[in-house]
Amino acid sequence: MVRRRVPLGRRIRAHLGTLVNTGLWCAATATCVVLYLLQAPTGGTLAVAVVKRHPVVVPEGGRMATLQVEVGAVVEVGQELATIEVPGLAEQVRAAQAELAALESTLLGDAESTRRFAKDTSGAQARWLAARVALESQRAQLIAKEMELARLQLPGTAVAVLQVEQARASRDALLVEIEARAEELTALAATYADARERAGAGADPALEAQVQAAGARVGALQQRLDAGTLRAPAAGVVAAIPEVQDGAATEGGHLPSPGTWLPGGVPVLLVVEASAEEAVVYLPPARALALADGAAVTLSGADGRSISARVVSVAASVEAVPLRQLSDPSLPEWGVPVRLRAAGEALKPGEAFAITY
Repeated sequence: MVRRRVPLGRRIRAHLGTLVNTGLWCAATATCVVLYLLQAPTGGTLAVAVVKRHPVVVPEGGRMATLQVEVGAVVEVGQELATIEVPGLAEQVRAAQAELAALESTLLGDAESTRRFAKDTSGAQARWLAARVALESQRAQLIAKEMELARLQLPGTAVAVLQVEQARASRDALLVEIEARAEELTALAATYADARERAGAGADPALEAQVQAAGARVGALQQRLDAGTLRAPAAGVVAAIPEVQDGAATEGGHLPSPGTWLPGGVPVLLVVEASAEEAVVYLPPARALALADGAAVTLSGADGRSISARVVSVAASVEAVPLRQLSDPSLPEWGVPVRLRAAGEALKPGEAFAITY
């Protein structure tokens, strides 16, 4: 068998298509590797400063009585924004306050009576003790008179009959006084016991419970009335609630005018914080896992600013990347949210930064 030698040029021409395809695939692979290596350390995903919006919610249904701000107004935390008037609430507060005042007046009179009873008890005790001391003194005198009379009546004692009769009459008179004093002491003891019982009773527990309930009712109504004054939950700029058109929120909207009826639980306006400390970037899972809490990163702004920041948290799940941060708005992307906090420099809410780490 004779082998024919095919020229190299013919062989190359025969396999030209395969060689071209192989070269193209190798070039594409090399390009991808180069792009990945170039992109991995720098990161092409934008970090956007967090926009904190604080809705101001109507606590309960009512009419907007006043509105002190307009869209774009700069407000401080706690500043009064608007007032909501709930029909009949102010009248309920005044009625509850009047009821509480009446009950407190009654309780005060009851307390005065208690103090008077205590004073009466003190006086009754003093009179009872004085009578008791006097009775014991008279009983001691009676013993002395009984002994004197017995001495005068001893056999063989030369004593005038008149002297014995006088001693006996003095003893009998003292016995009458002692009996009267004993009856007085019994009456004073009863008076003292009655005064002590009235003083010990104190104020009426039922009346005290009514005063406490009325006070709680006034407090609850006053709290509802105070909640009708809408205040700024944070310092920032006033914005309207975005209107919804075709199921999507728009940037439009307006503040309700005074006199408008507003249902409870509905936000009437937003307070958007004027500065931010944090930004959010969406990274591929592999790159996100390489970042630990506290890791240092650099934020580069469009104005040339370079801001040092640190990783605050790395989310545990993958989320859809917001439209603003998509590299290609026509293609959906997914990434792990990573929160960053700027070190000592305020960020403008919504400002975009390139991130390097």
